[in-house]
Amino acid sequence: MDKIKYQPHREYLKNNLKKINKKHDASHESISISKVDALFSEIITRTHAGEEINKLNLEEEFSILRLSAVCISIIALSIYDEESESGFVDVNWMDGVENPNPNFLIQMHLIQISNYAYSILTLAEKGLADPAKSLVRVITELIEQTLVIISDKTVMKSYISAKEEADATSNWYKLFGRGKLNKKLSKLEKDIGLPSDLIKSLDESRKSSNEYYSLSVHNSYISCVIGARAWNYDKDLASLCFFGGENCGIKSPIEHLNYNLWYFLLMFLSIMKNIHGFSLKDQNEELLKTAYSIFLTVDEVYRKKINGRE
Repeated sequence: MDKIKYQPHREYLKNNLKKINKKHDASHESISISKVDALFSEIITRTHAGEEINKLNLEEEFSILRLSAVCISIIALSIYDEESESGFVDVNWMDGVENPNPNFLIQMHLIQISNYAYSILTLAEKGLADPAKSLVRVITELIEQTLVIISDKTVMKSYISAKEEADATSNWYKLFGRGKLNKKLSKLEKDIGLPSDLIKSLDESRKSSNEYYSLSVHNSYISCVIGARAWNYDKDLASLCFFGGENCGIKSPIEHLNYNLWYFLLMFLSIMKNIHGFSLKDQNEELLKTAYSIFLTVDEVYRKKINGRE
């Protein structure tokens, strides 16, 4: 049975229950610690049952998310050798700025991306859609910033210059604020060779999705009302979402995240090859071959989706 297990807190609760029970006459039923335990158990049991339903209904979506997150984490593990200071990117790429090593910086960003992805997976499995949406907004911005930073040495040098907390916000606005991040991404996509109609579509999609997921970050009225409910898979019914549970509302943010991770992998590998001269598919090291095989799997899944073969 799930219950309040930390003994000091359990003793506090027992004492408080005694005080509350004494205030009421014998006609009122006393509240015991066992009844509180039963309430805890009921809530947790419902959450566990909903988690299994979510995993069953979104098996494919959760699988592709795991594949993408693990692929990024393997690349992170391989991109920088602290002992030899070597990596995918030339140490002198920032024109003589050697601290930090650009590979170290990229490694830290990749770790953050994979950790956020795993955090969202954990929330989604439990049916916590609105918290998951908030983190989708965070990881989306992290993905976009990472691509711009690793492709432009001027941006990277400016980015690492803000080593104090007081400088971080002003530096962010200087580099990425007020639409600058989206413009820099569109320029990067053009430099890589994407067709203009696709670049325009990606630009519009980023703007609309950022507005939508920002509703959860800023706790708008709409997001609070909808996010506090859990929606059934089989029926058009919603229940109050206490600690998660069965919730088909998690499907949309997971699909959006999976698309963003696929986009990130495509762009990241293209930047590594076209700007830094590093091709993942040409590597013979076991971990990198594993990462490339996982990437090909993710890429195959999405190309089939786009072509309507699934």
